[in-house]
This record gives sequence, structure tokens and C-alpha cells, in this order.
Amino acid sequence: MVKTLNELHESLQKLITAHRHLLDVVRAEREALLNANLKAVQETTFKKEILINDIADYDADRELRVGFVAAHMRVSPEALTLKTIIREIETQYPNQARSLHSSLNTLTVMVQRISEQNNENKTLAENFLGHLNEMKRNVLGEGQPFTDVYSSQGQKTHPAGTPRLFEKEA
Repeated sequence: MVKTLNELHESLQKLITAHRHLLDVVRAEREALLNANLKAVQETTFKKEILINDIADYDADRELRVGFVAAHMRVSPEALTLKTIIREIETQYPNQARSLHSSLNTLTVMVQRISEQNNENKTLAENFLGHLNEMKRNVLGEGQPFTDVYSSQGQKTHPAGTPRLFEKEA
């Protein structure tokens, strides 16, 4: 059982390492967004996809290890969570329980930080796209029409939706 628990711990450590790399990439993505560096944004997106695939592989390994633990404990793997495993083994295998608990806490914090940073990046990207769309409307004359525009005779007129930055002659 100790060997199986240690293998589960090693699997969790791989997950933690991959999540640390993902957090670094998400932070780099934020910098790329702030600098409006399209190439860097594309590179970080590619790196994120690779890391997410790696995390899925490591998680499948973790599920396999949990299945082995479940077989030792004679319970269904679907009913077994890391918290349950820790509770069940803490009296018999205290060292393994501590290491699993530490890994679980670290992984939980990492996932939370990645989610928060990813949400911030999403908001930043949405704001950036909103500003770009507003700039496009202004350049193309699709913005709000001018108010209180008068002709040379003093009559209020409604200008056509001409671009604000370009004259008709251009």
C-alpha cells in the first residue's frame, strides 16, 4: 500500500509541476496582452494548449493510481477522493497522508491562481477588443453622429455618416 500511495504522490507532483508551468505561461500571457504583442499572445496560447494536454495525461495517471488505492481499500474508485484517501490512511500511514494532503493543498492553490489570472486575462482581452472596435467605428464613421451641427445658413443639419478622420475628397 505504501508503494501505491507514493506513486499517487509522485503523480500529484507531476500535476503540480505542470500547473506551475501553466501559471507562468498565463502570467506571460498577461504581459503579452498588456504589451499588445500578438506574436507573444499566440505563443502563450500554444504553450497553454500543450500544458493543458499534459495536465490531462497526468490526471489520467492520477486516476489510475487512485484506482489502485481503491482496490487496496476495497472501495469504488468513483467514490474515492483525495480527501477521503487522506482521511482513511492518516492513522495507518501518517507520512503518506501528510504528503498527499500537502500536494492536494498546493494543487488547489495553483488551480485557483491559474483560474483567477486566466479570468483577468480574459477581461483584459475583452476590454482591448472593445477599444479596438470603438476605434474602428470612429475611423469608419460609425460612431455616434454629431449633435448640433449647423449649416452656413444657420439651419440645424444631420450630417451623413462620413468618417470623422477622412475628408470626402480623400
